[in-house]
Amino acid sequence: MHQVRSQQPPPHSTAMASKALMMDNDVLSGAQDPRLRLRLLQSLLTSFLPVTPKDPIDMGRVRGAVGMLREQHVLAVEPDWSAVGSGNDPRRKAVDAWCSRVFALLASPLPANRWAACVLAGATCAESTPQRVVDTYAKWWGRLAALLKVNKTKGGGGGAGKGEQQQQQQEEGKEEGEEEEEEEGEEEGKEGKEGRGDGRGKGKGKERASGKGKEQSAQQDTMFVRVAAAAALADLFSRLATLSHVQSVRKEAGTLAGKLWPFLAEMMGGSESSQAWSVCLSLLSLLLRSFPSSFKHHVPAIESLLLAKLASPSAPSSIVHSCCNLLVLLPRASGDPSLWSAFMRRLLLSVHADLDTLLSGFEDASVRSKALATLLHSNSASLPTPLVPEHRHWIAVHCTKEAEGQQQQDTGGQGTV
Repeated sequence: MHQVRSQQPPPHSTAMASKALMMDNDVLSGAQDPRLRLRLLQSLLTSFLPVTPKDPIDMGRVRGAVGMLREQHVLAVEPDWSAVGSGNDPRRKAVDAWCSRVFALLASPLPANRWAACVLAGATCAESTPQRVVDTYAKWWGRLAALLKVNKTKGGGGGAGKGEQQQQQQEEGKEEGEEEEEEEGEEEGKEGKEGRGDGRGKGKGKERASGKGKEQSAQQDTMFVRVAAAAALADLFSRLATLSHVQSVRKEAGTLAGKLWPFLAEMMGGSESSQAWSVCLSLLSLLLRSFPSSFKHHVPAIESLLLAKLASPSAPSSIVHSCCNLLVLLPRASGDPSLWSAFMRRLLLSVHADLDTLLSGFEDASVRSKALATLLHSNSASLPTPLVPEHRHWIAVHCTKEAEGQQQQDTGGQGTV
């Protein structure tokens, strides 16, 4: 039996509920009446979501709407089976309308709308019924993954259209023309019209500075939306992980999970934002736990990216901790249990290399050689690769010295030829 939570409802939830209860004169049987959820969802549709994607959304009410979805479970409305056959089920129509409106909002030209749509899409995927998730997860993935892609045009976001691109091209043409005019102004200044040339140069310089400021602001808005899209994808795949017993879902969801790696790699490699890294690492950790085989061919790239971040002195401790947790999940992608032992051997080799440098001269050389020989012992003919790439030269040098020493011992025992 559903228990009422002691947690206080989010802002605007009480007002929305009161408004929904007054929509008609039907008497509700109690808090568990399915009609209450239907009225709350209809209230969200009429009073919160904009009618068209171009209309600005009320950002102050996003948290309240998400709380309504997650706390009141308004999307988990059971269908009216008496009306299912006729196609006039109001509950199903309300959920369809909500999903369609949020889906359209993901393509809004306004970055704030796209961010809010990502937040609402994550809550929608988490709270929808299992059958609706199975029917719609591919569409949600397609639109959210598109927001992760990098738009090569200036200041363009995931929802930018042709109109924005044309406007950007016009702005680029204006900038080129301004540069030509500035050069002409400089030539005129050389001929004696320095005052007017200097004035033009300063004016154009201000315009270029303003353009650069707008470009930086647009890039920040784009990253803002991409982080929200990654968080929404985490909600989507968290829900798909609970449906992995469905064979078609497990297979296709694994394929979609593997396709996210190039977008996440570019996002982490091109940003120093702790928030972006935190969301991407959480998403990758979820995908490696739920669909590990999808990343079998991406393990070297993921490992090199994580090690580069770990080597950065400016990396926050929380990001370092998340990178380490993700590193130990990489052997799961291969499906071979023996690779876990190989991973630990590589880790110990790197630790031994650092300690050997730190404790040089404080321990007996024979102890160091014995420890290294133990770590290098392997059934494979190739030399084990340390986890940190910088330690490969150290391992090779020490192995060469050990081999030369062993060869000298052998030739000394046999005599010279």
